[in-house]
Amino acid sequence: MINSKSILTLLIIILNLPKYKSQFTFVKENKKYIVKYNNKAITQNSYDTIIAFNSKICMACLKKPMPSANKFIRTLVPTFVCNYYNVNGQKLIIKYNGKDTTSVFALSKSAKEDLQINSNLFKVYFNKKKYLIDNEFNQKTFNEYDGISPSELNDYFIIEQHVTGTSLFGLVDKNEKVIIEPTYANIKINLYDSTVVACVAGLIGSSADDLYNLKGQKIKSYNRHIEFIDKYYSAFKIYQPHEYFVISNNITQKEIQLSTELVKPFDSTHVLISENEKWFKFNLKTKEKKHLNNEKN
Repeated sequence: MINSKSILTLLIIILNLPKYKSQFTFVKENKKYIVKYNNKAITQNSYDTIIAFNSKICMACLKKPMPSANKFIRTLVPTFVCNYYNVNGQKLIIKYNGKDTTSVFALSKSAKEDLQINSNLFKVYFNKKKYLIDNEFNQKTFNEYDGISPSELNDYFIIEQHVTGTSLFGLVDKNEKVIIEPTYANIKINLYDSTVVACVAGLIGSSADDLYNLKGQKIKSYNRHIEFIDKYYSAFKIYQPHEYFVISNNITQKEIQLSTELVKPFDSTHVLISENEKWFKFNLKTKEKKHLNNEKN
């Protein structure tokens, strides 16, 4: 069932599509697609579908029978394999295993989002591993990761490792030096002081969330789940005996409890809280809350 948030996301994508399609176009000839840029063909008419494209890059895919992932039953299944093209019709080529190269990639579930929403970096998927590329086709990461994505801080990437069906997250820098090993359920970066919150919520046998600096040195551990830590306040989520948040003043150490769905930092006296998909500004001193739509800027 489509909710209001899904409709809003769809509208945003639709409204932004014209700027992506203003120069890239695609035409079907003899049941195959050809991609054009400024009305000039940049591919042959050999592709079965054009999955997504932005203003600089298009993604063209064809369906091929490939071995299934089932190690016990070796059958061929229809699979999309894709090429990425720039405006000059040049294919993206990446290096993997430190020496080999490829220009053929599997269709990732996040490909459309990567190309249309993220303006600087996107992910490519090859041999079940992911790599980060910028919009000029410069390869940014070369090591193999189960998942990788840009963080809120430039030149730092959040990496993902799959272990017995569980996703574990860590942090690397632009040179792929491991800052935090992928052993956490979530990684968040505080932009105001460039510290890293590493959460373990949901992981069996783990109870402490950790705070790191960007050198990978552990600053402090907390026996409560860290929702956020900023210059003014720390927010912790409590799960038992029921869910609520504890907001702690970082200077006075005074705490208050909030029963709400989500909490986000705002300023020295307020946090943002979510109730029934509506956001309010909550004054931690007076305990007054105001709907954001009623705020006068």
